[in-house]
Amino acid sequence: MGMQVDQIRESLKRKPFQPFLVHLADGRRFAVPHPEFAWLIPNGRSLFVVEREEYVHRIDTMLVTSVSDPMPEE
Repeated sequence: MGMQVDQIRESLKRKPFQPFLVHLADGRRFAVPHPEFAWLIPNGRSLFVVEREEYVHRIDTMLVTSVSDPMPEE
């Protein structure tokens, strides 16, 4: 898979964990505040992200443009 999948894997395994954002080609972004809020399937094709402990988003990793640290809250 691509570089973004590698970045997602590294971000999920980082010790200590640091929250991160997943940016998509259509401008949406998803926050991963804790590793238990995201699951990357073994082949790396899909990422599942839990939002507000209510919704689960299935993300096609081919649509991920970048992974970044979240902006500090003001």
